[in-house]
Amino acid sequence: MKNVRELETYGAILIGCGIMAYTLMLASVDAPVWATIEFVMGTLFMVVGVWCVYLAGMEYDYQMEKRRYRNKR
Repeated sequence: MKNVRELETYGAILIGCGIMAYTLMLASVDAPVWATIEFVMGTLFMVVGVWCVYLAGMEYDYQMEKRRYRNKR
């Protein structure tokens, strides 16, 4: 279960970084190059963060199934 908590934590941090990048993008609308860079970085952070949370859920399900079958033997 340690891996699940770590993945959830990393995912939450990356999603938070993505939100901050989107906020910076809104603050720098007068500089289109920086706004584009911040949009791309925010999107990448959000995608990787959601992917980490998804993997944490899959790992949790796997651990629960493994525990269930171990108890049936």
